[in-house]
Amino acid sequence: MFDFFQIIDFNGKHNIKNAKYSFLKLYLYDKVEGIEYFKDFKNSKACFLEREKTDKNCFNKKGKNIFLFGTVYTNDLYKEVSGHNLQIIYADFICELLDKYDDDIVKYIKGSFVIVIYDELKNNVKVISDRLNVLPLYYSFKDNLLIISSSV
Repeated sequence: MFDFFQIIDFNGKHNIKNAKYSFLKLYLYDKVEGIEYFKDFKNSKACFLEREKTDKNCFNKKGKNIFLFGTVYTNDLYKEVSGHNLQIIYADFICELLDKYDDDIVKYIKGSFVIVIYDELKNNVKVISDRLNVLPLYYSFKDNLLIISSSV
């Protein structure tokens, strides 16, 4: 994923379902080669761009929506506790790690990334960034509406 946008309506009072968001309709993306995806969830809507046709950076399981912007790897501590070699991981595996380690997931991953987790059941958002926080992340929160994006 090289650009993403997500809007979350925490109280369900805004009409975000009918809103049309698109990166590729903006002139800044005229020469960008990528595939645009749109995802609609209970109180959330997302748009993201991929360089190739893949759905690896977005995952939904039991109301937990995960968006991965950047690249995540397991680290040496994960190798030590799991016995598995270091590997690149995607949103589905991040979901597994979250189920197993919850907030301690940060102890077992490395890379250059932003992970956005919207839990529809708990109606909350967690944002996890790599330790150097290299990738851009912009957000706005007003009237129980959260907008998160990788681009202004």
